[in-house]
Amino acid sequence: MTSVCYWWKLLGDDHNSLCRFLDVSAEQMLSILRKCQILYGDNDSFRTTEFEKLMHRIDIDYTTYRPEGKPVHFLKIGDKVEDAHAILVPKDMYSPGGVLEEVPVSGVHLPGIRTKISRRLATSLLEGCVNHEGDANDCPQDKNKPTNKGTMTIYINDLIEAVKKELNYASRMGKNYSYTQRAERMLRKAAVIAIKGSVQDLVDA
Repeated sequence: MTSVCYWWKLLGDDHNSLCRFLDVSAEQMLSILRKCQILYGDNDSFRTTEFEKLMHRIDIDYTTYRPEGKPVHFLKIGDKVEDAHAILVPKDMYSPGGVLEEVPVSGVHLPGIRTKISRRLATSLLEGCVNHEGDANDCPQDKNKPTNKGTMTIYINDLIEAVKKELNYASRMGKNYSYTQRAERMLRKAAVIAIKGSVQDLVDA
């Protein structure tokens, strides 16, 4: 079973925000985006180029829509488009005044067992983001030295790809999905490689 097509907001803590799909807090979602260097600096400046690179890398459709005038980034998740509950464009979710009318439904737009699996899938990634985020920001940088941003992004992207594959598999299996030791070993290994690789690059820089 696959989930029905829906467009999730990249940021925020609304019913249709990506953090709700991943079952993490909005602050934890920000930590992930900072680690991926999509959000950068003290003001969390949005880096469109890094965002687009990541979307292409994990093969997710995305778009920008303005529910209330300001541009908002949306990600398309779900393969079933021939369904009465399918949302084909972000505009279909909102009223003319920008009020969300099509709220995602558990078991339709996201796996009904997401609470059981999503936290376990995201735990290693979140720990890496939160624990090492401050270390990277506190280290003084020599502008004449080559940066390690590209390499660190690759490590994190590989981890995100591993999480995405398991989430997609869980979505296809639906109620028949079980979180196996193989999946846990795979995600732990990806998390260790991402954290160690990123930290080593910071040390070497």
